[in-house]
Amino acid sequence: MKREALIFYYIGIILGTASYCFMLIKGNGMTYDSTEWYSQLCDRGFGYAVGVVCNRFVVYLILLLFCFVAFGRQLFDIYMGYFGFQIAFVAAVNVRTYGIKGVGIYLLSIFPHYIFYILSYMLIALIVSKRDNPFLHGRFWKIVILALAGVLSECFLNAELLKKLVDIM
Repeated sequence: MKREALIFYYIGIILGTASYCFMLIKGNGMTYDSTEWYSQLCDRGFGYAVGVVCNRFVVYLILLLFCFVAFGRQLFDIYMGYFGFQIAFVAAVNVRTYGIKGVGIYLLSIFPHYIFYILSYMLIALIVSKRDNPFLHGRFWKIVILALAGVLSECFLNAELLKKLVDIM
C-alpha cells in the first residue's frame, strides 16, 4: 500500500478515537450492548448475506472506479482515512462498553474477513497509485477472489464465531 494511503488510514484512526473521546467529554459518549446486536446479526441468515454482498459490491465498485479517475489516488486516500475512522470509532465504543474485553470482542467481530478486505485494498492501492488498468495482469480477478473470500467469511465463518461469542457472554 502506498505511503499516502497509510498516512490517511492512521489519521482516520486518530480522528476516530479522538472523536469518540470528544463525545465522552461532552457527555454523550455512546455505549451499546454489542452482544444483542451480534445475536440479531447472526439470526438474520440469508437477508444478512444479501446485505453484505450489496454493501461490499458498492464499496468495491467505487474503489475500482478510482482506478480510472484522474484524481483516483487522492480519493482512495480519503477512503482509507474514512476506513481508519470507522475502525477506531467502533473499537473505542467496544472498549468503553466492555473494558479490556472490548478489544477481544472487536477483534473477533472483524476476524477473519478483514484480512481479505485489507489484502484487496492493498491490491487496489497498487493499481490506483500506478494509474493502471485493473483488468490487466489478472489483478481484477485477484481482487474479486479476495473480496468474495471476505464476503463468504463475513457471512458464514464470522457469523458462527459471533454466535459463540454471544453464547459465552
